[in-house]
Amino acid sequence: MEELEQVYSYSRLTTHAECPRKYRLKYLDRVKESFRSIEAHLGHAVHAALAWLYTTRESAFGPDRRSLLDKFDAEWSNGLDDGIKLIRRDDSFEARRDAGHGMLARHYDGPYREDRMKTMATEQDLETRLDGGHRYRGIVDRLARDEAGQLHLIDYKTTRRPPIELDDEKALQLRSYGLLAMERHQADRVALTFRFLVDQTALSESLCADDIPGVVGELATRIVRAEAAEEFPPRPSGLCAWCGYREICDVSGFAPADDNVCPSCGAALRRRRGRYGEFMGCENFPRCRFSRDA
Repeated sequence: MEELEQVYSYSRLTTHAECPRKYRLKYLDRVKESFRSIEAHLGHAVHAALAWLYTTRESAFGPDRRSLLDKFDAEWSNGLDDGIKLIRRDDSFEARRDAGHGMLARHYDGPYREDRMKTMATEQDLETRLDGGHRYRGIVDRLARDEAGQLHLIDYKTTRRPPIELDDEKALQLRSYGLLAMERHQADRVALTFRFLVDQTALSESLCADDIPGVVGELATRIVRAEAAEEFPPRPSGLCAWCGYREICDVSGFAPADDNVCPSCGAALRRRRGRYGEFMGCENFPRCRFSRDA
């Protein structure tokens, strides 16, 4: 049987960094996950509704807010099955559905009404070949052009706690998608934006042709590292609760996640006041560097 050519993505490379065992099971052994989290289901339904919203506005008419929420409800119901699990102790399907309504309603009343850009594509699947012949792929939430002709790439996030800054690790996903968009649309610059739907805040930067070698180099380094790996040890953390392979992994003892568990190492979180005000830190600090605004 002919071996399939490997296609890399940001999520694939992130999985290798976070847990090599999950990487092997998912991408090399191609084992199907035993469940999907409610967070993943919510994200899919919200993204599908936003893609419909912006595409419909370009092709026919400007949908009203009720139509947007109805579209979300349809996507929510169509994908809801026994394979979706609640992870947090205080969670419920109804609460997540309501959260989706809230995010979309706020987006419609704020950024959507203010947006004057022409949507070129939504959920566009883009691919390129990097140095060394590696295939790299990404799905872009929305591509648009403003009145001046500037290309914009917008990625929507449903995370509960938006970051306060766009560091290099978070930015790599956006930059890699910007690389794909610039190549496909023959642009020498693209404006990149993470839009956080919980509070409608945004983190943005610009990517130009001079930045491309650095992005390509970082992606290539991570791909080579993944390809060279011969061992795939499990790396237990607070993320294990969301892992669809936890039932077959030889690392046990995960606990259902809640807001008092560090998502990096699984230890308890604590609040303290420091030089820059109150923040939430991990009890394993400084060995575990996780911290966030409380």
